Amino acid sequence: MVKSQAKFEDRTQTDLTVAPLAWRTIAEVQQRLVEDLDRDWDLGAIATLAGYDSFHFAHMFAEVVGEPPLRYIRRLRMERAAHELARDPKSIVSQIASRAGYRSLEAFSRSFSRLFGRSPRAFRRDPSDRMGSGNECPAWKAIVDPRVFPEGLDPRPQIARLGPMWGWALRTKSFDDLHEIGQVMAQLLAAAPPSGPWQFGGIAQPWGWRGAAPRDLRVFRQVPEGCKPPAPLLPWRFPRGFFACFEFNGPASHIATCCGFLVDRWIPSAGLRAAFASLFTLVENPFALEHTRARIHVPIESMSQAQN
Repeated sequence: MVKSQAKFEDRTQTDLTVAPLAWRTIAEVQQRLVEDLDRDWDLGAIATLAGYDSFHFAHMFAEVVGEPPLRYIRRLRMERAAHELARDPKSIVSQIASRAGYRSLEAFSRSFSRLFGRSPRAFRRDPSDRMGSGNECPAWKAIVDPRVFPEGLDPRPQIARLGPMWGWALRTKSFDDLHEIGQVMAQLLAAAPPSGPWQFGGIAQPWGWRGAAPRDLRVFRQVPEGCKPPAPLLPWRFPRGFFACFEFNGPASHIATCCGFLVDRWIPSAGLRAAFASLFTLVENPFALEHTRARIHVPIESMSQAQN
């Protein structure tokens, strides 16, 4: 089910040289766009984020990413729509279309099919692959200084193509309150006791860590495909895609901090972008809430469409 496709390799000191300013600027802009995708962006507002005039920024963005900024935003909204289709089979497609910026379901379906080669309905039936994810391992542009990593988080990730996976889940309000997490976890443990390590964990919406976007936080248990959850548990599925997988060893209360660091700082510093998929963490022992070993899986894509 889970196979590593490419592993982190140690690199020489020469690989740690400062990269050109252009991609670093674009990576930070991409992060802001993902976090505030519902904003009515225009070229001038995006260029202001980067500190450039519109003409210079548009040229620089297209050079790094491979398409103009406003077209890129439209595609991001469609990738988010695909994630919403895969996440909840009962979600209302017309609402997803409206959030993507389309006034009619027909126009949304045409654009979705033109961009991804499948209709929204076909993707919802079988979201085996994450929309926007290519077959090539995302290429990063820099190694992030290990000294800036939170304590307990190994700075050497593995890059893996994971999925598809299935699970049962329960929503939670926060990953910071261990008492609340314990109560939610107890319901999952009662319904599906563990038969081995790394079967339980947490799921989070990977974008919106700094912004006001709602976070989809759940505690989950991996299960085989086709297993229907008993009430009040909810079904969950993970389309196949690339993840940066980090090892953590420390207090469980620090995992949420590490997730925020990886999305907010590591992704743009490495020259990647957050993918529209679930960030998920697996814990070795669901009963060890005070101190635990965990594996944090961050969904990633390349900055440039030429690399996807």
